[in-house]
Formats: sequence, C-alpha cells, structure tokens
Amino acid sequence: MKKILMLILVVLLMSVSFVQAETLENADVGSTVIFGNYEQGNGKAPIEWIVLDKQEDCVLMLSRYTLDCKPFHEVEDWNVTWSECSLRSWLNGDFINSAFNEEERARIIPVTNTTVNAPDTQDSVFLLSLDELNTYLPDEESRIAEATEYTVEQGGRVSQTTGKTYWWLRTKAMSDDCIHVVKYDGTTDEFGDSMEAAIYTVRPVIRIDISS
Repeated sequence: MKKILMLILVVLLMSVSFVQAETLENADVGSTVIFGNYEQGNGKAPIEWIVLDKQEDCVLMLSRYTLDCKPFHEVEDWNVTWSECSLRSWLNGDFINSAFNEEERARIIPVTNTTVNAPDTQDSVFLLSLDELNTYLPDEESRIAEATEYTVEQGGRVSQTTGKTYWWLRTKAMSDDCIHVVKYDGTTDEFGDSMEAAIYTVRPVIRIDISS
C-alpha cells in the first residue's frame, strides 16, 4: 500500500512540474506564472510572478507580491552600493535556497546587471534598477504592489488608505546613503530613503530558462 501511495505521489509531482514548465514556456509578457515557494503567512505557498520580458529561451519575471521585508543594507554606509549590500547577499543566499528547490535553481539564469554609480554584478536573484522600472513598468499603476501577510508581519510598510506597499529598487538615490523606493501609489522620487530603513519590502526578479 505504501509503495502505491509513493508511486501516486511521484506521478503527481511530475505532473505539477510538467504543468509549471508548460506555463512558463507559453507565458506572455504581462501574464502571471507560478515558480518556487516561499513563506507567505500560513506556511510556504507558490510564488506568483509577472513576466516582464520574454526571449526565445528565457523569461524575466518580477514577483507579483512583495515577499519579505529587509533593509537594503543592515547599517548606514554611504559607500555601499547594490554590489556590496546585505540585501543582495540575502537574495542570492538564504532566499534563493529557501524559495527554490534544486531543479528550480538550475533553471535560474545568472544575469550581469549594470547599475548607475555601482559596479556591474552577476546575480541569480536581484531587484529592478530605476532604469529597468521605467522600461518594464513605465506607468505608475503597473508598479503598485501588495505585500504578503508574512511581509507585513516582518515589518513591511503599507499604506493605511490603500493597503499597498513600498518596495526597494537597487539604484542609489540623490543622497549617498539613500536608495530609490517605489511608493504605495507607484511613484518614485529622487530622494529615496535610508538604506538601513527596515520598513521597505522586497520584490525579487529572476530570469528563467524555458528552453527545455
């Protein structure tokens, strides 16, 4: 009996993987797909992603909801850019290992990112730059995001009137100790906020191989 149940479980898991792969392969820009799992308030749940760009063999995706709340860098350091910040280390360490299994991680394509006033980096998981925000989400309405219950529990800031959240970009703002932030209404400004602020939320970006 146990062997039969195990066989059924394996078949079901294979079916889920197949459906997920097909969904990614057939996804269009602007559509929502499922990939990976992360704590969202009642245990781990499938992560929803918005497809920002699609090439023949890969898709670029932004999480639909903000998934956690972290400072850009844990201490104020005017010299810190995206390349050295603690948030980048967390995304490419604890987050990627928690959110994706081995098979899913193998499909994530490292990206060489160019960020204004910062060294180029190679990232498996990253944040949008201000330039990328303007390219992929040019209107303010498309930038508005909700936080998961877990993100709010971690201290994520939300608007008292709309319930929408504020999320980090990876580009430094006008002051050297500040980073650009997307506000609850989808707007940005040149001031950003202090990199050690622990109230802004995280909207990861990944590029996925869909060739196989």
